[in-house]
Amino acid sequence: MDEQIAKLIDNYQPTEASVEIVKRVPKVFLVGIAAAGKNTILKKVLESDKYYELVTYTTRPLRSNNGLAEKNGGEYNFVSKERAIEMLQNHEFVEAKWIHRQNLYGTVANEFQQAGDAGKVAIADIDVHGVEEYMKLAPDTTKSIFILPPDFDTWQQRFKSRYEGRLGEGEFQNRMFTAAQEIEHVLSKHYYAIVINDDLDDVVEQIQSIADGEQQSDFAWQRGSRVAHELLDAMRSSTH
Repeated sequence: MDEQIAKLIDNYQPTEASVEIVKRVPKVFLVGIAAAGKNTILKKVLESDKYYELVTYTTRPLRSNNGLAEKNGGEYNFVSKERAIEMLQNHEFVEAKWIHRQNLYGTVANEFQQAGDAGKVAIADIDVHGVEEYMKLAPDTTKSIFILPPDFDTWQQRFKSRYEGRLGEGEFQNRMFTAAQEIEHVLSKHYYAIVINDDLDDVVEQIQSIADGEQQSDFAWQRGSRVAHELLDAMRSSTH
């Protein structure tokens, strides 16, 4: 079954109708390294009724986050692998990924349709690979915001607070390697705004301005770029 899902994803193409829906709907994607605070920021942004949260579909099992059990339709729409195969065969997804060779993650066209029907901005927490897909499909209506902690020590503290007791001994090093790759990727692209998560209200204000079509200020971009390079240097140093 896993092999079948992987093959379907490798050859997957969204329908023309799905692509047209995605092109029409304004989208804001929050991207960031592990423990950057995306979930907290997203919840705060969603207090405004101008946004519609895109809920990703996944085949991974439900689990607990900070002692709270996940609910279907909350953090994710949880589906069986059998149902995921049906959805792929029916071309219900806009994009789908096979993560860690064990679980599907994907977004369906109907979520964008509902956002458009409600006259809202679609918003979601996705990874850099997902952003790449949407930049190919609908660059004119896609805004991508990369969230970073203010410094390496703060990131370590937040990481420990979020994942303590849930991850194995070497997992921090693995996540740090992935985070470094993500930062390098973002710095190589021209379409990301970089926002530093050191004041929640300020972060939300910046996100709302970008969603409204304003360009990130040169000062904010330069600060974000500087922090990104500092984090990257610290990550590289800590692995030697």
